[in-house]
Parts: sequence; structure tokens; C-alpha cells
Amino acid sequence: MEFDEIKRRVEKRLDDLILLSEQRGWITVRPIVLYNLSGQTAGLAGMRYGKAYIRLNVGLLQLYPDDMIHNTVGHEFAHIVTYLNYPGASAHGLEWKKVMITFGLEPTRCHNYDTSKTAVIKNRRQQKYTVYCACGPVKITATRYNKMVLKGHIYYHRVCGKVLRREPYK
Repeated sequence: MEFDEIKRRVEKRLDDLILLSEQRGWITVRPIVLYNLSGQTAGLAGMRYGKAYIRLNVGLLQLYPDDMIHNTVGHEFAHIVTYLNYPGASAHGLEWKKVMITFGLEPTRCHNYDTSKTAVIKNRRQQKYTVYCACGPVKITATRYNKMVLKGHIYYHRVCGKVLRREPYK
């Protein structure tokens, strides 16, 4: 399928979802669709400067156009509708599930596409940092390390239950 045809079908899917949302009485906006996502994520939705956007994984969109247009576009648009109509709702919470069901979609978080088939997949691995507990050094992800250092989060070693620290125990 030509990529221009895929884009046309994505816009048509959004037209249908917007109409359904308006019939339901929900506040809605037409999102900007960006075809610039790669990796293992099928789609992302968000709001920036008052404008809604949906980012789609081009490789997966070309491999699974029908499913991506129906399910992924619907999933991401449900996030936008939820954000606009239920401020403070969790990303995949009850309100989002309600919107998904209204759209005729299964309210699931994750896709099951074979991401090994796309050429643009990048296996990202977070840098590991060494921290310490009473029983010795422990490796943690950059995300956890940054939360420890910058936000003061406390983590416990899964093996011994002691608090993880940046410096070795004495």
C-alpha cells in the first residue's frame, strides 16, 4: 500500500473518531499526525502548546496498516479525548477505558506487533549505575539513579531489603 494512501486512511479514521466523540458530547480537537516514531512503540499522543498530536511508528504502520490505523490511531486519539474531558485521569485508567470501549476498541495498553521486522528498530539500553547496599554493590538503571540523586527517591535492595545509597556502607 502506498504511504499516501495510508496517510489518507489515518485522516479518515480520525474523522470517524472525531464524529463519534462529538456525538457522545466530548470535547475534541483534530490532532496533528506525525510519522516520525521509531523503535518498539507503535504510537504516542500528547498535547503541546494547546495543540494535540499523535506520533506513529512508520515501520510498523507500513507492516500492519489496517491494524495500526484501526487500533493504534484509536488508542492514541482516546488519550487525547481523555485528557480533554477528564483532566487528571490516569493514562490507561477507567476514563480512558470508557473512551476506548465507546470507540469499539479493546482497552489494552500494549500492542503485539513483531517489532523485529522493522529496519528502524533501535534496541535502547539504559546506562547502569552502581549504588550500594549493606551486602555490596548493586546496578540500577539511569532512571532510578536520577530519581535517587535529583528527587531524593529511596530504593531498597530486593535481596536484603536495605536502603540503596550512592556511597558504600562503612
